[in-house]
Amino acid sequence: MTSLLDYLRSTETGSAALSDARLRYDVLVALRAACRSVSEDELAARLGIARWRVQRTLANDGNVSIKKLARYLNAAGYELKVELVSLERADETAFGAQPGGVEGQIALELPQAATS
Repeated sequence: MTSLLDYLRSTETGSAALSDARLRYDVLVALRAACRSVSEDELAARLGIARWRVQRTLANDGNVSIKKLARYLNAAGYELKVELVSLERADETAFGAQPGGVEGQIALELPQAATS
């Protein structure tokens, strides 16, 4: 019996959808982790926007523009580094997975933001 994951991997559309989901997940995890270093009020003030906009961005599905992602990370004192991985290796790192599976916890190593 073929699992849903194996089926999705075997089709061009499914494989692209998995890549999209992985990227959105990774972006959202990184964005939320970085933004935990400052309050929503402080982040909104640094960005010059209303707090509700910060809340909406952090609560979304990870579909943010690169420009917005960079602005939010910078305001929180971070930058994001991206790693290019082949499709064959993608499942090893997907959604915080341990090699050989799709379950596990994501491990983020974020440097402490400089405090003034």
